[in-house]
Amino acid sequence: MKPPTPSRSAGLDLRQFSESTPTEPLLVGAPRAAEMLAISTRTLWSMSVSGEIPSLKIRSRRLYDVRDLLDWIDAQKRKAVRRG
Repeated sequence: MKPPTPSRSAGLDLRQFSESTPTEPLLVGAPRAAEMLAISTRTLWSMSVSGEIPSLKIRSRRLYDVRDLLDWIDAQKRKAVRRG
């Protein structure tokens, strides 16, 4: 039986993720996201609820896409450079 063909989602090639290759998580919880951004979880929650930082909810958990966090950091740096 032939294994299923990996799909492509949002430009991400899922073939790069295999059981034999350790990978970092794509989504992280609030404690890890806050640590990555060097802010408190309370500040992160407030920014998430207001829509300032992108997040998603899966059931009762608010999760953060690591790529979105990196993009958000880059956007903040660009804003800071423009302001001088």
